[in-house]
Amino acid sequence: TSHRFKLLVNTGDGAEEGDSNSVIRTTALERGVLALPGAVFYPNGRKSAYVRASFSQLEPQDVDEALKRLRGAILDSRGMPNN
Repeated sequence: TSHRFKLLVNTGDGAEEGDSNSVIRTTALERGVLALPGAVFYPNGRKSAYVRASFSQLEPQDVDEALKRLRGAILDSRGMPNN
C-alpha cells in the first residue's frame, strides 16, 4: 500500500504550495526515510508539495517510526525545533 501526503513545506516566497523535493531527497533520506517527492510523478517535473510513501512491507511500529522521522525532517526544513 502506498500513501500520498501533502507536506506543509516552507516556500520562502509566499506561495501556497512548496516543493517536497529537497525535504525528501535530503533531510528525510538522512533520517532513513525513503519516499518519493511528488515531482517525479509529473511529466514536466513541476514542483509539488506531495510525497508518496509505501508502507506495505512494514510492521505498524515501523510505520509509526517512519512518520516520526518524516515529521522531524519537515520541522528541520522549516527551521523549527523537533521535540
